[in-house]
Amino acid sequence: MNRRCAWVLGCVMAVWGGVVAAEGPSPVYVLLQATIDDEINPEGMARLPRLLAMMQALAPHGAAFHPTCLLQFNGVTANTLASENGATGGLDRVRDLVRQGLLEIGYDGSDEPTLLTRPQPNLRGATTAEQRWLARVQALQWFLAEYKDPLTGEPDPARAGGLRKVIDVFGPVSFARGVTFEPWSSAEAVHVMAAFGAHPALAGFVEPSAYPARNFSGYRGGSPMLSASLAPDARSAPEVFWLDTTLHVSDYGVLGGRVFNAHEGSEALEKLLAGLDRSKPHVVQVRLGHPAVFVKPGFGTRNYQSPLEYAYDNPKAPNVPPQALLPSEDRAAAEAREQAVLDWLVDRFFPDNPGSRFVSIGALAREADAAASAPVLPHELREAAAVLRERTAAVGGQLPAFVAAGRRYFSLADLFGLLATALATPADGDPRAALTVVPLLGPIELAEVQPVKDLRVAREAVVRACGGLRLASPPAEWTAVPRQAVPSRVAVDGVTLTAGQFLLAMADVYLAEPTQVAVDVRSTSASSGALFVLPLSRPRSDGGSVWTMKPAVVRPGS
Repeated sequence: MNRRCAWVLGCVMAVWGGVVAAEGPSPVYVLLQATIDDEINPEGMARLPRLLAMMQALAPHGAAFHPTCLLQFNGVTANTLASENGATGGLDRVRDLVRQGLLEIGYDGSDEPTLLTRPQPNLRGATTAEQRWLARVQALQWFLAEYKDPLTGEPDPARAGGLRKVIDVFGPVSFARGVTFEPWSSAEAVHVMAAFGAHPALAGFVEPSAYPARNFSGYRGGSPMLSASLAPDARSAPEVFWLDTTLHVSDYGVLGGRVFNAHEGSEALEKLLAGLDRSKPHVVQVRLGHPAVFVKPGFGTRNYQSPLEYAYDNPKAPNVPPQALLPSEDRAAAEAREQAVLDWLVDRFFPDNPGSRFVSIGALAREADAAASAPVLPHELREAAAVLRERTAAVGGQLPAFVAAGRRYFSLADLFGLLATALATPADGDPRAALTVVPLLGPIELAEVQPVKDLRVAREAVVRACGGLRLASPPAEWTAVPRQAVPSRVAVDGVTLTAGQFLLAMADVYLAEPTQVAVDVRSTSASSGALFVLPLSRPRSDGGSVWTMKPAVVRPGS
């Protein structure tokens, strides 16, 4: 059995018995979003006042469906809005709508200046997984914190830019996109953002034409397969999942899925929604104010797809050529189609589809976190440990992508932290006490294991090793290499076990009868087969993010 087939079988088995059937069509949650990323062209910033007016008008019209919009900035436009606030009042208006709940703030680094000068990790001489981790962290620190010239991307470390500037201007952000090197590995970005107090939800699987997915072959088919496995029942949506302790919301959660641009009109949106599998809920993103509202797509000799792409390629004359701008009547028609989309959602689609409504990133995060962070009772952990053993054995030692136990989902990292905490609890502790899920990143290195035979470790040695990990203790200060991560290897009485071997050893000890004094060391994979579904730009030994993957509950009452 090859690794991809083993992974698919493992995903099916992981949710066996945990599926919740839908009663009637599941709801569609519409996430309105807009990006203000172009301060070079006057039309780019002019989108903002119109967007604010649209949301103010939508507030009374769509009040029953909780309208809100994710408004995303990059460091350049956040800086411009703040510096011009005295003259325009734009920043004050945005803050006012945030207070009213009509807007939430996000960061979009996809086109942060510039496409060619984006910092990349210096991997020359990085021969270990930890050295490569540090190189990626350094590049992200530069990218997320430093000011960049709007046209050349030349950095100025003495000035705040990127995500840090957006936070300086608006306060905490709900969401960030365009901050990872790959669309399915975000551990370094999560860790760097935590250093300056940012914990936003992140973009999951983005459209195949968007950064960084456009750089990878095999992505178009692999990501919908993985998304489907992460929506095993009617409580979860294929567009929303957990990875690297962080909620991820995808543009491209199903084959053919995408961010819908509102200027395409209500008929096009109706067709897109009619094609969804309604046995599960969906989160569909609808973008307002796409550049195509004011500029012809595919303009110029190089078929430019956005004004910023043109500006970065032509820094001496960065403004969109007049002949590439839409005539005023075409622009008015595009804006009318955007308004028609909002009217159709409020007047027809939502009333005809009970439970469907607008949704914010904040609301999704609250629902998902409530389910994921709920205390874990001992009987739930015992069931999860048993399922882990069974699923791993059923596919020849391949770890499952995640474990379903009852109505709960656990990532491999969740189980590692829970089992280590439970076994490290003093013998005189309350065996009925609930445990708290420890937010752990995956291993920095996925250490492959050689076949083992007739190797056993003492039960008490496993317990002592758990006590030495101290995973539940939050670090006193941020360090470039995270302390709250699954260790790549664990020493047990002189025997070095990989993270996967130690995870199974902990499960065996936790489930063992009191008279059992030792457990077998099992041959097992370094990760689940999900690591082999999508292409990577890094060695697979650096793919520890897959240890943190699990479904997110967005509809808990189902």
